[in-house]
Amino acid sequence: MRIFHVALAAEWEAALEAGAYTVSTLGRNLADEGFIHCSHEDQWQQVRRDYYADVTQPLVLLVVDTDRLTSPVREDGVPGSERTFPHVYGPINPDAVVETRDLSLPQTGAALSRLTPVPIWRSLDEVPTDLGRTAVVIGNFDGVHLGHQHVVARAREIADADGLTLVVVTFDPHPMAVLRPEHAPSPLTSIETRARLLGEAGADAVFALPFDREIAGWSPEEFIDRILVEALHASAVVVGANFRFGHRAAGDVATLRGAGESRDFVAEGIALDGGPQVWSSTYVRTCLATGDVAGAAEALGRPFTVRGVVVEGDKRGKDLGFPTANVPASGPLATPADGVYAGWLRRLDTGERFPAAISVGTNPTFDGRRESRVESYVLDRADLELYGVEVEVGFVDRLRGMVAFDSVDKLVAQMHDDVEEARRVLAAADEEPS
Repeated sequence: MRIFHVALAAEWEAALEAGAYTVSTLGRNLADEGFIHCSHEDQWQQVRRDYYADVTQPLVLLVVDTDRLTSPVREDGVPGSERTFPHVYGPINPDAVVETRDLSLPQTGAALSRLTPVPIWRSLDEVPTDLGRTAVVIGNFDGVHLGHQHVVARAREIADADGLTLVVVTFDPHPMAVLRPEHAPSPLTSIETRARLLGEAGADAVFALPFDREIAGWSPEEFIDRILVEALHASAVVVGANFRFGHRAAGDVATLRGAGESRDFVAEGIALDGGPQVWSSTYVRTCLATGDVAGAAEALGRPFTVRGVVVEGDKRGKDLGFPTANVPASGPLATPADGVYAGWLRRLDTGERFPAAISVGTNPTFDGRRESRVESYVLDRADLELYGVEVEVGFVDRLRGMVAFDSVDKLVAQMHDDVEEARRVLAAADEEPS
């Protein structure tokens, strides 16, 4: 079994030299008390939030393999909690620590989820058997727009107040892809990106329920019993106010509330408010289809992004004086309408971010290529080697539509204009209050 302990980085480094760890993250020597407090995987983030939020020194998470420990481990209760926690009675020998995770950035609340990847459970078998009581949010959460974030934030409040693990239940694939595939929308995010964004919004774990026709045939009561009660031990359930579930969408918020009365959970429906309108994934897709990336960003609360590995292109941009980083855009995920945009390119290996003029489409001025690509020219940089590097391209605003020019000279002249316009747009965006 693996257990988890948050430690001061300096004390862990000292322990490596001493050959034994006996000090807590609060700087108290626990040798006199006879134990070192640890957590299960679904507990440590809350322990970090509740007890160490004001600790500003660099922290490290120790992942301990109990089979390698030379000191005994016992499950004991702690004051103020109904759950039990593992306690190591004696020092932790360094060779029992199989992994360390850097927690050096002081974080509290939902932001803590950014420090480590949010676990994704892709089947009922992957849900931890020792999972305690949870706050559960249910929905597709495609794009994780502001409405979704509003719902997760409310669930985070409940989870923090009641000492619960916050689990988001989403569906993979989208139910429409199973029930009416010809009408299935293009996803805004992959499951991995969705989980990352949900973690940033406050989730502790994501359950990507593998949606199929069998699950589509479950009654609302069967979904409640099998997922919320038996698997997730829900104490609270939070959904969008218009949430429907179960066979023929027979279940709603009222169904959840009624079921909770006999199954020991409460349910709450939250409006996906967005000022003059209700935010929705459909709205974001509509914005992207017309190239309105600024409108999409307003609904998402952040720029819309495309991720991918840079591939070798036709190298025409380099020959024209505008070398581009090319990411294929012909997969299942949504992309903005063909056109030219101002935005940012970020290397995911180093975190470096560069201003860019971005072309989306098939480059109609030249014949022979029909594959759609996202091509980013990093302003004033011809020295970057990005082949094989995973990047994230963020869209700030649309500059123009895609045009087929009747000469290369006219194309180059327009590209110069596009670069200057992108420079102006990005400078103005940086000056806007956040």
